[in-house]
Amino acid sequence: MKKKVNKNIHLFLQIFSILGLVSLFLIFEIQEVRAESVNDVILNAPDGTSLADAFNLMPVGSNSHATIAKNKNGNDVCVLTDDNRDQRAALWSATNYQLDLNKDFDTKMKLYLGNKGRYAADGITFTLQNDPRGNNAFSSSTEGGALGVYSSQEARNSTEAAQEALQNSFSIEFDTHQNEGKGNAYDENSHNYKPGPNHIAATMPGNPETYDVYSSWLTQKVKVRHNLLTEPINLPNGSLSNGQWHDFEVHYDHITEQITYVFDGQSRVCNLPRTVFSSDYVYWGFTGTTGDDSNVNAVVFSELPKAVNVETTTDVLKNNTSVINKDVNMGDTLTYSLKATYLGGIQNWTDVVGEEFLNPYVEYVPHTLAVKYPETGTITKEEPQITPENHLIAPELTNDLGDVHENKWTSVEITFDVKVKNIDSNQKIIKAEDYTEFIGDNYTVRPYETSYQILNDEALRPQIKLSDSLANASVSVFPTDQSLTIDGEWKDKDSNTVSLFYKLNGQERVLQDNVSNTAKDSWLPFSQEISLADLNTGDNQVEVYAKDAEGQLSNHESFKIILNQGNVSFKSIDPEIQFKNMVISGTTVYSSPQATVGVVVEDTTGIPKDWQLKVKQTTSFSDGTRDLPAQLTYLNGEEKLSINDSSAVVLPVVQNNATDYSLQQDANHQFQLAVSPGAYTGEYQSQLEWTIERVP
Repeated sequence: MKKKVNKNIHLFLQIFSILGLVSLFLIFEIQEVRAESVNDVILNAPDGTSLADAFNLMPVGSNSHATIAKNKNGNDVCVLTDDNRDQRAALWSATNYQLDLNKDFDTKMKLYLGNKGRYAADGITFTLQNDPRGNNAFSSSTEGGALGVYSSQEARNSTEAAQEALQNSFSIEFDTHQNEGKGNAYDENSHNYKPGPNHIAATMPGNPETYDVYSSWLTQKVKVRHNLLTEPINLPNGSLSNGQWHDFEVHYDHITEQITYVFDGQSRVCNLPRTVFSSDYVYWGFTGTTGDDSNVNAVVFSELPKAVNVETTTDVLKNNTSVINKDVNMGDTLTYSLKATYLGGIQNWTDVVGEEFLNPYVEYVPHTLAVKYPETGTITKEEPQITPENHLIAPELTNDLGDVHENKWTSVEITFDVKVKNIDSNQKIIKAEDYTEFIGDNYTVRPYETSYQILNDEALRPQIKLSDSLANASVSVFPTDQSLTIDGEWKDKDSNTVSLFYKLNGQERVLQDNVSNTAKDSWLPFSQEISLADLNTGDNQVEVYAKDAEGQLSNHESFKIILNQGNVSFKSIDPEIQFKNMVISGTTVYSSPQATVGVVVEDTTGIPKDWQLKVKQTTSFSDGTRDLPAQLTYLNGEEKLSINDSSAVVLPVVQNNATDYSLQQDANHQFQLAVSPGAYTGEYQSQLEWTIERVP
């Protein structure tokens, strides 16, 4: 008996130890799936469009924490559930913002399904519905696995299940938790198909065919047929609730009655007959739930379908006449007019930016962009952004467009000029295609095309280029300059003769007339002097161009002639004058320079000479120890001009050319040095000072 008691005690200790290990394991798991901060999710959510006036948030039950809040940039974020158990909510479009199934629609969103991985539950749906409860509709089931659209697990057959579910509805479910087992069988195998642990599936919650109901006295199971409309997007467990925002977009084609949805790059297409809804107009939005497990479920709308109704047009004008689908010429200045008019909607069109994808053959003319608001006559001017791809981005409109909440601006016109560039192409006609796009916070007008044709006269026009010394250069001249040579090359593809012209300060003149085109489509040299008689003091603009026999003009090459006023200055002076050696005697001896004294004055004033050349001796002749008794003179014919330090002496000059004058020197005009008796032998030096003086 004692031995039996000991055995029971031993078994008890074993069971207790096992339970203790299980307890520790469960505590460890709870630490790994901490509740997520919904505030962090909201704050760091991506930017999106405003939900104001477009949607109504419907918390379901007193436990719901659903909210529409602002991210760090002030954009709307809809939180359907936070990371708490038994949350339920729906976000439905406003009554005046139902989708019209007679028209296509597109919408883009960012979805956040928590960071709980395989411990997340339960998910959300994107749903279109015409339930009698309108934008108060929600499944009667309180179970998280119903996702707000399906029946409860208590339905006894598929008809009853459809009646409990959202009526006249279509849903795309994002299921973060695989529901299996008694009373929780939504994701069990049905008709030989079982969805993945995480899945995105299209269903019709109000249709009996959606359900596979198994009912007995022992168990009750309501299964959803996830592949009834199209193959689900099946994902590994925990893939949806990975702490990332997921891309989701929906496109509806009213002609084919097909809906296409894309989740993180994976797409599915399924038929969506309007008979599903018993109406052409449906409410749309999201539902979200949690159950015993939970995760944050949030939505940001990147693009809403027709929250605003606008009309946009683009025109291109030349001299106030439209050139759409017409011809323009190279060098033309064109005015682009981008107009947008608000026609209606549930919101104002906010934060609108007009953009033009310009063709590569034009360039924006700086300081021409203007934004005009016709209702108020307001005009603003601000430079656009021009990308390397010639994409013109106008500044964001200072006013929203619309009439909601007493807004007074309903239209805008953006205008700017471009210049058609010269095109190096053999095509005679070039099609220029532009694309206009208006991007707003809540609506985007997708790029649409405008076009015109550019007549490429350049293909047959003559071409001209100046020599490197002239092209875009500044050439300085003086009043004494009479002419300048213009040289370069020209070519023409087909004409027999070409005439060359130049414009001096806007006045056209002939450079060379009817020059024979001896080598067609090859560069031929030209060189021609032009008169400088009509220059203005300072800058003078010169344009050089060619005109062929058919009258087609070439490109214009330009340079600048700068006419200086001119001045009088020394061009050169010999640094020293060496006299011939002499023998000292008891009488005065004379010596002359060994070579002609080089003194040249340059006069570029272009007026009659009004100056004098003067010279003065500033120091006596000395060898460093004693002075030389000598007198320097200049023989000016029969006149002897004494040069000393008392005053400068005027010397005669002769004109060498249009600008240069030199000291007159010949047998009767030269320097002379007279050395008096009593001088000592040696090498003596003195200094002269040369000056130019104006004559009154």
